[in-house]
Amino acid sequence: MVIEILSYNTLNDSHTYAYRDTKISSNTLNDSHTYGYRDTKISYNTLNDSLTYAYRDTKISYNTLNDSHTYAYRDTKISYNTLNDSHTYAYRDTKIRYNTLNDSHTYIYRDIKISYNTLNDSHTHAYRDTKISYNTLNDSHTYGYRDTKISYNTLNDSHTYGYRDIKISYNTLNDSHTYGYRDIEISYNTLNDSHTYGYRDIEISYSYNTLNDSHTYAYRDTKISYNTLNDSHTYGF
Repeated sequence: MVIEILSYNTLNDSHTYAYRDTKISSNTLNDSHTYGYRDTKISYNTLNDSLTYAYRDTKISYNTLNDSHTYAYRDTKISYNTLNDSHTYAYRDTKIRYNTLNDSHTYIYRDIKISYNTLNDSHTHAYRDTKISYNTLNDSHTYGYRDTKISYNTLNDSHTYGYRDIKISYNTLNDSHTYGYRDIEISYNTLNDSHTYGYRDIEISYSYNTLNDSHTYAYRDTKISYNTLNDSHTYGF
C-alpha cells in the first residue's frame, strides 16, 4: 500500500511546501517478513526569493522473523540555506545501519556531505558518484553500488536542475537475493521567477529471489508532477 499526502501553500512567491508521507506495509507468510514504513517529510520555506529548504528525513524500518533480520533505519537530511540569490547548499547526510541476527550481519554506515557555494546567480553544480561495496563472509553477500549524479545549471535566475539517479544493485549468493534498483529524477526549470517544476519519479523495484523460501516482493512507484506558470501554481500528483 502506498499512501501519499501532499499539502501545498503558495502566497505571492512565498512558497511553503508541507510534506509528503509514504507508507508501505508488506506482510508475507513463511518467513513472515514485515516491512515497516518509510516516511518522507519535505518542508520548504521561501521568502522573497530567499530560499530556505529545511530537511528531508527518511526512515526505513524492516522487521523479519525467521532468520530474524532487523534493518535499522536510514535517515537523510538535506539542509539548504540561500540568501539573496546567493545559494549555499549545506549538506546531505545519509546513514544506513543494518543489524541482522542469525547469520549476524552488521553493515556499517556511510555519510555523504555536499557543500555547494555559488556566486552571482550563475550556478554550475557538478555531480557526485557514490559506490558502496559490501562483502560479508558466511552467506557471502555482495552489495553492488549506488551512483548518484546531481547536475545543476542556473543562469541569471533561470534555474535548470538536472537529475539525480540512484541505482542500488544487490547480489547475494546462498539465498541468492537480488535487489532491484531505485531511480530518482528531479527536473526543475525556472524562467524569470516563473517556476516550472518538472517531476520527480521514484521507482523502487525489489526482486528478491531466495532459495528455500523464494520470496518475490513487488515494487512501488511514486510520481509527482508540478507545473507553474506566472505565479499561478498548479500542483499535480
